[in-house]
Amino acid sequence: MRISKILYIALVIFIAEVFSSGASFQEVPPIIGAYTLPGGQWQIGLGIGLPLQSLEYWASSGSVAYGITDRLQTAIGVGYGRLSGPSPSYFSYSLSGKLRWPFSRNLDFALPVSVSFLDTGAGASFSGIYSGVAFSIKTGLGFTLHGGWSLGYSKTGFYWESPHGMVDLDISPLSKIIAEFSFRPLSISVNLWLRTLDFLDIAFIFSPLSLWLGLAVYIRI
Repeated sequence: MRISKILYIALVIFIAEVFSSGASFQEVPPIIGAYTLPGGQWQIGLGIGLPLQSLEYWASSGSVAYGITDRLQTAIGVGYGRLSGPSPSYFSYSLSGKLRWPFSRNLDFALPVSVSFLDTGAGASFSGIYSGVAFSIKTGLGFTLHGGWSLGYSKTGFYWESPHGMVDLDISPLSKIIAEFSFRPLSISVNLWLRTLDFLDIAFIFSPLSLWLGLAVYIRI
């Protein structure tokens, strides 16, 4: 079974490479970690995810981000999903920004800020606000390290988010694998990114601990 999965992933990457074109991930990286959009560029994101153990519950999201300058971007996001509980359906809304400082050719830091609101059927109300620090380090060994931590405030008071990290491995100029992890609660996910067109990125997400499967599409304008 493991060999068949590896062969399937290799086939997906091969097909994407044959039909792909445009700037590589090294030239135009996705806006993970400390990276921001180039100035004047828009990005539209659409995603959906569901737990494989219970297909009744799922989540979807949409976002629009804009690069004000090469070091400053802003974004708005909307989410909708179904969870267990007395109010299974919900909408979420967020306003966010990210300011990047390139310390060197291989090291970037960023200050992310986000305000979120939640609507479970009785109208939107304040959910939380957070800020923190993010970093991206190019190792020169074919992979990049990303990470960060943040301080937030919600209705229950202040809280620290667990540090999180990502290992960003370039398989080819137009495909990469990203392993994400956080410590509290323990969370791990493996993402396969494909740049199928100059303006289009597709990410396949799998979280083995929660058996969560997701798909995200990003369009740059």
